[in-house]
This record gives sequence, structure tokens and C-alpha cells, in this order.
Amino acid sequence: MATSASTGIRHMSPADNRSVLGARLASIRSWPSDVLSAPARQRCGDPPRATTPGDVLRACKDICARDPSVTGRAAQSTAAAGQGFTSHTREQVLRRWHMTKLVALLPLSAIADVVRLTTAELERRDPALIATYLFAKANRVSHKTIAQGRYSLQRLLQYLCDTGTPWDGAFGRLPDLDLFGFLMSVHSRALQRGTAARPGSEAVWGALRGLTYLVRHFNLQLPVAHVRSALPIGGSKRGPTALLAGANPLPPEALARLFLFIPDTSAPRVLRAWAFALAFSAVSSLRQTNVQNLVFYGELSVLGKDFLLSQHANSKARNKTPTVFITPLQDFRGSRAWFDSGIQLVWPEADFLWADVTGDPTDCTASLLPCPLSDDKIQGAIQLVLQVACGMPAALARLYTKHSARKLLVSAAQAGGVPWEMCIELGHWQGTTLDGSFLLPAEDARRKRALECISMPRRYSHMHASGVSPV
Repeated sequence: MATSASTGIRHMSPADNRSVLGARLASIRSWPSDVLSAPARQRCGDPPRATTPGDVLRACKDICARDPSVTGRAAQSTAAAGQGFTSHTREQVLRRWHMTKLVALLPLSAIADVVRLTTAELERRDPALIATYLFAKANRVSHKTIAQGRYSLQRLLQYLCDTGTPWDGAFGRLPDLDLFGFLMSVHSRALQRGTAARPGSEAVWGALRGLTYLVRHFNLQLPVAHVRSALPIGGSKRGPTALLAGANPLPPEALARLFLFIPDTSAPRVLRAWAFALAFSAVSSLRQTNVQNLVFYGELSVLGKDFLLSQHANSKARNKTPTVFITPLQDFRGSRAWFDSGIQLVWPEADFLWADVTGDPTDCTASLLPCPLSDDKIQGAIQLVLQVACGMPAALARLYTKHSARKLLVSAAQAGGVPWEMCIELGHWQGTTLDGSFLLPAEDARRKRALECISMPRRYSHMHASGVSPV
């Protein structure tokens, strides 16, 4: 081995190099021939008997049995005992729960298509590994999508059984006419049971979306793309009626009263926390589902104004880029007391603002639980806050939905003549400059979003008409 006089670095000669490599290569031993020639069952660590759909279902149940309770009274009791959970945890648990229900409807051939194996190959695989893979695939969508797919498949199987419709080939393969007949039966039944508030014209599209999920993620051979164009168009989102469709925007007067209600320590703690969630979603132009999936980064100070930089994850699919947004912390009077007081009411480990409650929310003895409020209860919580904090009559509070807070800034800005470029930014629509890439989008995309903004109804406030005076 030679040493360089100028650098002092030792250089290995070719002979020494071959000697060292030869010693290292000699330490690599081949596996015994009996191991390499063993059958696939032993090589893969397969179970001693053929795997059945029942084995996969039991493996799914075993995994779900280790999950915490995240819904109902059991979840409230667990949270009250100090074992809270976040919205992310609840979503993960519900995905596995609904996927287990879906697996109960699938034969072995359909499960084999999901993991891209033949039926014979699948019978030699560990059912626990199959269940883990199915749960991993469930992370790509929300639990509501999985539940919709399971319900659509259950109704389809019942329809085939009731009508005696034959279907051969791969699981779920049906002629276009038979699938169309099933969807029209869903449509007819929904119209018969419809009401003025919910006419039922969208039920057929819900069933189609559920079957489409099964086609995309479970490779079921259903001709959903062929029958889509034959289905009736429901709803009132077309033509002039589209201008008046959608949720009413929350009045700015209501937001001003929320700002004053949140720091009021004499008010019930639960209602103050819920008022903070509603006010935060309004000044941030967020949907309530986004408020339940938040990450706070830090505060910014620009020209003497304070802003909060945050990000909300997409609760429907994990492969979509989370949205970055900025929330102004000063209210109409230049005070940030509403935020400083409200953030203290939020569980420090929470990724949500709407928290569940034990007891009567209007009672000062009621307490917040370290777990998210279920989606079906947020609407009632919003109406209760509007009645107590803003003094709205119950009939007026019912006019506002979970989407009303998101429309406040955009509706008020449009009524004030704000340029459409700013309205797009306020609404956090696709095409904003503050997205995941922080790049200016194409001008045609921004103009397309501008048309959506312009078509929004110019509704500013309903509180004056009801006799409620502004602050």
C-alpha cells in the first residue's frame, strides 16, 4: 500500500484491492438447496390450509377489535376518561370499520382481483396480510366513500336476488341494461320517498358514485361509464335557478357578535368554543370539514396586522395536496381578543375546532371532550350558536348551513365591488396563488373561477329583515 507524499493519502494497490474484495465475497454464502427448492406455501409463510373469504373477514375484525371507540356514547365515555382522539384517528378507525363491512360482501375472486392474484395463489396467502393491505388501500378515500360503495353493492345484490337477474363471469359483471334497471329502481324509490327539502333526485347519482368506487378500487367489472349518460339529471344547479342555489352566506353582523361572544367568560364554555370554530371558519373561508383537519404553523405580522398561517388536510383523499391559508386575527374593531380567548378553549393536541360535549351545551357546567364533534351534529351546533350568541330566531338560524361561513367573505367582497381576482383568493378556490406550490396559476384557470364567483348571488345580510339590529 503506497502513501502520497503531497497529500498523505494512502492508495491501495490493485493486488491489495483484489485481496480485500475476495475476502468479503467469500463471506457471502448461498442458501441451502432445500430452502430454495421448497414449495411456495412454506417459502411465503402461508397458513396450513386454504384461505377463505371468512378468514379474511375474521382478520379484518381482529384488527378492528384493537381500535378505540370513536363514535357514539362509548367514544364520549372514553374521551371523558381522558383518552381523547383526533379527527385523523377517527377517520382511520371508520375507514377500517366500513372496509370490514364491505369485505363481508365480497367473494374470494373479488378479493383476489384487488391484490392482483389468482384465486389459487390467494388461498396460500396469510389472511392477516390481506386484511392489512385492504385497510391500506382504504386510506385513499374517506370513510363515507367506502360506506357508500358498500351500501350500493348491498342494494345491487338485493336487486339481483329479487328480480332473478342472472350475471355471469367476474363478480359484478352485468349487462348495461340490467345495471341501468337497478339504478332507475333506486331513482324511482327515492322520488317516492322524497320531500320538499330532499326531493330524492340525487339518490341515483349517489348509488352510481358508490359503484364507481368499487370499479376503480376493487376492479369490479360494472359498466358504470356506459350507463352514466342515460341517467336522469337531478337537482337545480343548471340555468337561472343556479344563481339562487346553495347555502346562504353568514351575515357580517353575526360574525361581529361572535367576536364579542367568544371572550365573554360569563357565557357557557361550550358555546364559546363552538362560536370560535364558526368565527374561525368564516374569516378563513373554510368548510366545516376543513376546520376538523387543521395544522397551525405560526403567526405573521404584515403592516401592523396579525395573521395566522395554517394548513388543512383533505379529509376525503390523502393523495390530494393540503391547502395553505391565512387567517386575519384582528376583528372589526382591531382587537384579537376573540382569537386569543378562543384558542385557549381548543384541546392542545387537537386537529379540530368543533369538539364534542358532555351535558347541555347551554349550561355552564357542560364540558368539552377531547374528541371531534360528529359531522351530523355540527349543523345543530351552528344553529345553536347563532341563536344564543347572535340573537337569531330559530327559524332564521335554520336558513344557515355548514357551508354558510365559507361564503361570508366572498359574498361581502362581491357586494362591495372587490375585483374578482381578490374574491378567488378570499374563497380559497382552486386557482389561488397561495396553494401547495405557491405558483401563479394560468390566467384562464383564474378567469374560470372568476365566473363562478360572479354567478354567486349577491346576498349580504338577512338579519336586518328579521328585525335584529347590527352591532
